[in-house]
Formats: sequence, structure tokens, C-alpha cells
Amino acid sequence: MKKFIITVIVVLFVGAGIAGWWYMFHRLGGLLEAEIQRAASEAFGTPVTIGDVQLNLVQGAVRIEDLAIGNPPGFAREHAVVFGSIEAAMDFENEQVARVVLDGAQIFIEEKGGVTNMQRLKEALESRISDEAGGVASEGEEIVIQLFLMRRTTATFESDSLQRLSEVEIDEIEMRNLRGTPDEVAEEIAVSVMDEITQEAERAMLEAQARKQLEDVGD
Repeated sequence: MKKFIITVIVVLFVGAGIAGWWYMFHRLGGLLEAEIQRAASEAFGTPVTIGDVQLNLVQGAVRIEDLAIGNPPGFAREHAVVFGSIEAAMDFENEQVARVVLDGAQIFIEEKGGVTNMQRLKEALESRISDEAGGVASEGEEIVIQLFLMRRTTATFESDSLQRLSEVEIDEIEMRNLRGTPDEVAEEIAVSVMDEITQEAERAMLEAQARKQLEDVGD
């Protein structure tokens, strides 16, 4: 599954955070935090919280710690995804975003009634994008992100119907030279990351079903 894809998301889902950062970079960290939470919450239809936002206007850098995406209704855990840190840095010389790095994400995939929480988050995101596509075209000055990287991601899969708990492998996700309006880049990242996670969730579900069938045959 070593694919060249891409977030954030989740944001994650994280794309909403990039758009918010671009617009609010020259404002106070508190306003940035509020904008990221608002945009990400609207994107996924669940509460999004942030532990801390640190701005360095001289170096053109921002660090977001403990961004957590809430679980859709009906699932057990409070959060579906928690990012350890999100770091972004400007390339002032070229007037571009030099890098956006998502480090240490924890993803909690839950299955209940044959549906996973990641499927629900993806559906909410796609619905929002569809609604926006039917309205005003995406606005804003074009931006370029030279490097997007999501690394050291851990994930678990918990099945309510099959009573299974397992680890899920999420490889490093990388993409270069993303270009478009902030909204367009945000959507590209978020959709790509959610696609990867939902695919791995489906794979984990199939493996859990296969193991359950083997155990039943053995019994």
C-alpha cells in the first residue's frame, strides 16, 4: 500500500487547517485556532479541538498540537483521529508553503453495524464538497505547497459486530507541489487521506471476517 497520496484530514481532515492557516497567518494564534476548529468541524460534521497553536511570524512557521477530530454519533470513542503535531513553514523567497508535516497521528477505526466511523467522516466531507461545488466557485489566490508529509501514523481497528481488535498499517503519505486555491488544496489533501484510511479500514474488516469464519469452521 505504499502509495503516493495526499490531508489533512483528516484533516485529516487536516486540509481545512491548511486553508485556515493561509488566511489567518498574519493574525493572532487564538484567531487561527478558532478558524481551524470552525473549518474542520464544518468539513467533518463533528467537533474538532486543538491543544495549542504556536506562531513564529519571523520564520513564517506555525505548529498545531493535539488536533483531535471527534467521532460521529453512535461510536464509542470520543475521537476518531488525533494528530500529535502539524507543522507548516513558508518559503518566503518563492512565496510558497515550503512544507506541511503531520507527525504522530493516532487513528481509531471503529466498526458498528457494518459501517465504520471513517466511512461516516468521509461521507460528511464528500457531502460538504458536493454542496460547495453546486454554489460559488472556489475563491482565493492560488497557493503552492511544495511538500505534504504524513508520517509515523498508528491505527487500530475495533469491530463491534465481530468482537475483534487489531492493528492497521498506515504507511507514510507524501505529496509534492500541490497547487490551487486554499480550499482546493484543502479538499485534495482531506479526500486523499480519508480515501487511504477508509481503504485500510475495509481491508481490516475483511480480514476480521475471514478470521471469524475460520474460527467458526474450526469450532
